[in-house]
Amino acid sequence: MDRLFIFSLLSIFIFACSPQAPERPEKIETPKPLSPAAQLAQAQLDAYNNMDIEGFLLPYSDSVKVYGTLGELSYTGSENMRSVYTQWFGGLDSLHCTLLNRIVSGNTVIDHEKLSFRRRGLDGVNSSEAIAIYKIEGDKIVEVRFTK
Repeated sequence: MDRLFIFSLLSIFIFACSPQAPERPEKIETPKPLSPAAQLAQAQLDAYNNMDIEGFLLPYSDSVKVYGTLGELSYTGSENMRSVYTQWFGGLDSLHCTLLNRIVSGNTVIDHEKLSFRRRGLDGVNSSEAIAIYKIEGDKIVEVRFTK
């Protein structure tokens, strides 16, 4: 029995001390350059977070169509968009839209976003999530649809 015990301990020691297969280094992915469609979506998101109305409107077509969460056409045109977002930005003390996920397929960009904002003069931060679907033609966003 002593020999079996010694053999077991020796086996465990040899296994524990033997060199293990080298760990594979963690794969480091190099960020891929954004597609032209994703660049437009990102540009408007960056300007939105800065409440920069001119930068926000720049990626949009003059005849952009904006659809609300129920699928209805909310308004058409960048001047109407200017009016809507100037009023929105003006009523806020803080605003940040976090991109949770982005899918790009050809000329369509789908963003899952989390919005956090504080209305001017009110306490507390509001938040919500939404999906924004951007359709791009040429070098402009021509349509955006919001869903919840």
